[in-house]
Order: sequence, then C-alpha cells, then structure tokens
Amino acid sequence: MNPVPAIAEIAPLRIIAHWPPSLWRPTATMSCTIPAVIAYLERRSALERDGIGQAIEQSGGDVDAALRVLFEAVGAIACAPGFRGCPFIGAAAEHSDPDSPVRRAVTGAGDPTRR
Repeated sequence: MNPVPAIAEIAPLRIIAHWPPSLWRPTATMSCTIPAVIAYLERRSALERDGIGQAIEQSGGDVDAALRVLFEAVGAIACAPGFRGCPFIGAAAEHSDPDSPVRRAVTGAGDPTRR
C-alpha cells in the first residue's frame, strides 16, 4: 500500500512534510512516488493557468484589476495554514538533475506564463 498518490491528489506538499526526500527518488519499493509528484505538479500547473485565465476574465481587460486579483489570490494561498512554499521550487531543489523526470515536469509545468 502506498498512500502517496492519494495525498498528492488532495494536499499540495504533504509528500514533503511526511516523507523524507530520499523516498522521492525511484527505488524498487517506492517507484510510484515519482509519478505521484509529477502528477501533482502537472495538476498544480493546470490550476494556476486556470486561475490566471479567470483573473483575466474577471478583470474585463483591465490589466491593473487582473493583477490585483492574482496578487490577492497568491496572498491568500501563501497565508493559508499549512502553506510550505512553492511546490515547483521545492521539487526542483530536491531533483536538481536536469534529466530527472521530476525536474522535467518542473521545467515544463512550473511556469504557467510560458504557455
């Protein structure tokens, strides 16, 4: 039984909080952890892109209003109980090898402004 995929689905950084980084790396017993981290990063990236799109829609084309909505949302997330920082930065710090599947997910999904 491996609870990591379920935790990654509902709680952003519980993987970091409950499992030491050594368990994130592929091993015979924990090989599903890497896909769970990647799935979480991809889901988080999609949510962020959607949030940016919604902020633009809400602003009715007013750039200042869109930025206010975005900054208010980021502030609310960053001040929420349990917030442990940017998951993309955390994953990149733990998986610095550019050929790592997690690092490729960070590079591809971590910057929603690239899309």
